[in-house]
Amino acid sequence: MTSNPAGPLSNCLALCRMWANNSPVETGGDFLKVSMKTELLRLLNEYQEYDGATLVAAFQAAIIYAIAMLFPAPHQPPSKMFDLSTLAALKEFGEYIRSGTVMMPEEVSHTRPPWQEWLQVSCKRRSLICLYCFEWMNAMLNNFESFPCSNADFMPAPAGKVLWEITDQEKWEVAYDRWLGRWAGLDVYTLGDLENMSPGPTLDLRSEMWLEEADELGILLMTMGL
Repeated sequence: MTSNPAGPLSNCLALCRMWANNSPVETGGDFLKVSMKTELLRLLNEYQEYDGATLVAAFQAAIIYAIAMLFPAPHQPPSKMFDLSTLAALKEFGEYIRSGTVMMPEEVSHTRPPWQEWLQVSCKRRSLICLYCFEWMNAMLNNFESFPCSNADFMPAPAGKVLWEITDQEKWEVAYDRWLGRWAGLDVYTLGDLENMSPGPTLDLRSEMWLEEADELGILLMTMGL
């Protein structure tokens, strides 16, 4: 198994910095678009060879390439290089990610998981959510039929802003224990719960608690009515 988590995202960052430049001359025109498509296809062909951390990084990079190819930078013409076959391959990559660990036993038993493992699983879930949002946007732009992401209903909704943004393990463990105490006796809040949230002037207790903790991704899902 290949282990180099920084590799896929380092390459992606370098290409996206050029892609975001407004000058077609400086960005290399079609050469850069071809480079991004080539790198995306390489990831889509090789991902089953990657280990856990590199697999997640490759998935994140693949989604970023897809977004950059579907939505051109300012003053650049739309790219025709993101086609249905590439979308199908990207969805297969997402299904491969989803078929792995996207919910930890500790989350079911309401105990604190190891920090590094929690980070990796959280990255998987957030990346899958981004893929679902991308699929929806692509469908809207091209008048395709969009499909509900009911196969992800069981996944926990994005973790709260405080837990997600802590970069120190000891501080995270303290914060997670505090979070466990706050949610004592309550089930994990899932994407299915978010999707089935009842409209009206008030929210049920769990929805209200989750929304109080939500970060920008959580608020985005709330506004989209996932």
